[in-house]
Amino acid sequence: MNVLRGVGVRLVVGAALLAGALLAVWPGTLHASSTPTITSISPNIGATAGGTRITILGTDFLSGALVFVGGAAASEVVVVSSTQITAVAPARSQGNAAVLVVNSDNGAVSLVGAFFYEAATAPLALGSLSPASGPSRGGTSMTIAGTGFRGLPTVLFNGTPATNVTLTGSSLVTLRTPPGVPGVVTITLTNPDGVTISAARAFSYEAGRLEVLSISPGGGPVAGGSVVRISGNAFASGAAVTFGATPARDVVVVNSTTITAVSPIQAAGIVAVMVSNLGGASVSSPNGFTFRSDRASSGLSVTNVNPVSGSASGGATVELSGPGINGGMTVLFGDALAPVLSAPSPGFITVRAPANIPGPVTLTVINTDGETARLANGYVYTGPSGLSVQSVSPPTGAANGGTVVTITGAGFAAGAAVRFGTQYASNVWVIGESQIVATAPAGVAGSVGVSVVNPGGLTVSIPNAFTGAGATPPSGSGTPAVTVPLPATGIALFVSGGGTNAQIVTASGCAATTLTFWVLNASGEFETYVPNVTIGAVNAAWNTRFASGVPAGTPLLGRCS
Repeated sequence: MNVLRGVGVRLVVGAALLAGALLAVWPGTLHASSTPTITSISPNIGATAGGTRITILGTDFLSGALVFVGGAAASEVVVVSSTQITAVAPARSQGNAAVLVVNSDNGAVSLVGAFFYEAATAPLALGSLSPASGPSRGGTSMTIAGTGFRGLPTVLFNGTPATNVTLTGSSLVTLRTPPGVPGVVTITLTNPDGVTISAARAFSYEAGRLEVLSISPGGGPVAGGSVVRISGNAFASGAAVTFGATPARDVVVVNSTTITAVSPIQAAGIVAVMVSNLGGASVSSPNGFTFRSDRASSGLSVTNVNPVSGSASGGATVELSGPGINGGMTVLFGDALAPVLSAPSPGFITVRAPANIPGPVTLTVINTDGETARLANGYVYTGPSGLSVQSVSPPTGAANGGTVVTITGAGFAAGAAVRFGTQYASNVWVIGESQIVATAPAGVAGSVGVSVVNPGGLTVSIPNAFTGAGATPPSGSGTPAVTVPLPATGIALFVSGGGTNAQIVTASGCAATTLTFWVLNASGEFETYVPNVTIGAVNAAWNTRFASGVPAGTPLLGRCS
């Protein structure tokens, strides 16, 4: 049916309304010189009071086209292009409605049930958001309670969409947080009808929460002896590992994200695997490891290594062969992980030798089911490792700890530990391959060597590099003196003369509304300070720790914006 042209707007609109009524029960295209189509309408839900701005996508739209929703004319119609029209839906009773587009040459198309009118409900509002913090890698399960939720809302964390969004009724949204930059963010929820609400500084991304993400292999024999690789975050030097209630053997904190350990003797069954940092912080992975009594051995062994030696700086391509060897296994040179490069055929793999201490090391191969084989003295490291310590500044400090020192050298790796004599430093920051900043431990009396221990155990020392004597540096008062400035952009190390939170903010030179600080605690976890934040839990750990002010020389990470 064609709409009559040239007889006035009243006839055109009247015919279009009649077409809309017919097409509501008999969908199809009104044939004319143009043949428009509708592929989608967004949003496809709106209030019965009207006013929802919709976008219609399709083809062959012409300038001057009219839009009708449920037989009533839409307002503010704009033909953006031949494939897009925007319009404002009119008022209508609750229920499904057809959307009709009528081109200026009388070509028309409808989409039955394309828009749903929803009766008025409670206004959109946000109530509780739980939890209020989570790791910066994302993936935290979160619940948002409120009113007026409808359709499937879009939820943004500082502009980044959340995943796995689901809606229960009109008052509960569940989701998983997206990855984010450490600090607090604004959460914005938008209903399909375009109504939006935001909660400023509603969620805090944490840079260093202690957690276990994976355990490989996930099982092994009851006799123990499986070399297990634990991946996670915020592992600290000296951390302990238990399988059920039984301590693991040969625990090595490779770096802040990786621990290797040997499973103990244990009865058959499934147990939790727990990582406990020094200072009491711990995290458990329920059902993390299965001890089996009936696994038949595949005869796994390492029978050939080529070449059998290489530079202590690492990087050599090494071929391992033997029964049961495959590309999915874990390979260790001593305690250092060797990346698997290829598995050309069953029984053969090539790996890249990691850097290590000069001398012979044991080669360990571990299948995904926990079966392990070792070859003692299987590879010999020769020559220098490339790791060196050139200077420690200042060379003296308080015997009861707290002095911030800068270590310069070469070959430093992320996750490196620092020792003063036999005691480990705290707040270790690997600034780059040539610089580390660390806080000297208490109990350093007299002159001691300073050692840097890279992940995997590679260690280098400089003798008599630090002398502990005198009293702890004072916390200071007044405006702190900045010794390591905080740049205007990016995340960087910040060290000051100490003081209150307000004085630290002043010293940073940053706006309190955008500034964030982080500091490592004794358990290797980050504690956060966000000025002017409205969520008390965000700064609770920081305020407890620094109730009397931030001590002078405390190394912080800071970000202005």
